[in-house]
Amino acid sequence: MLARRRARVAARADLTMSPSTVARSEIADLAAIVVVGGRSSRMGRPKAWLELGGRPLLAHVVARARTWTREVVLVAAPSQDLPPLDVDPPPVVVRDERPGAGPLPALALGLASVTAPWALALACDTPLVRTAVIARLAAERSADVDVVVPIWDARPQPLVALYRRELAPALQALVAAGERRVHAVAAGPRVRRVPADVLRALDPEGDSFCGANTAEEFAALAARWSADA
Repeated sequence: MLARRRARVAARADLTMSPSTVARSEIADLAAIVVVGGRSSRMGRPKAWLELGGRPLLAHVVARARTWTREVVLVAAPSQDLPPLDVDPPPVVVRDERPGAGPLPALALGLASVTAPWALALACDTPLVRTAVIARLAAERSADVDVVVPIWDARPQPLVALYRRELAPALQALVAAGERRVHAVAAGPRVRRVPADVLRALDPEGDSFCGANTAEEFAALAARWSADA
């Protein structure tokens, strides 16, 4: 019980860690792709604009991504309005010409738009991703791996995962063939899966994988965020 409590306290403190807290070799060649263009149909309103602590939800996610990299790319729908982010420099915004087709086309476009060799893919509703988790995923990269994906609740978490930039043409080919599920990439070859048992020591409650598709889920997410803040 004491060990679990200490791990929980350490994970919460992680929200205020500076980039220097993580070995630079683990994040120096990392970009971030934030997928913003979902329809938010179950939420009933754009998730990126949801207010959390007086700021748009997307602003929190971009701020977290800036903890690990200066290169942040937002993949949005063609005519989508984005909230003010108040970050400097502002992230690059690219427009997905296949809106509503799922996150795989957005990921493919994001990878084609970054300059770093690797990119962290994030959904726009994940403000509690832990630096310790990202550092652990980054440490799993190797020459024979193209994707590093965490496992939580017995499922891959492809929108808190690392992808090699060189995968962009292969993902574009999948999209052209009609594939829309980002899970198809996580199930492919040259994928390193990081088990929940490893991640639980870094993020006991799994906050890194906590998103919000409904108003009830957002309320729960906001409660977790308030407790950490």
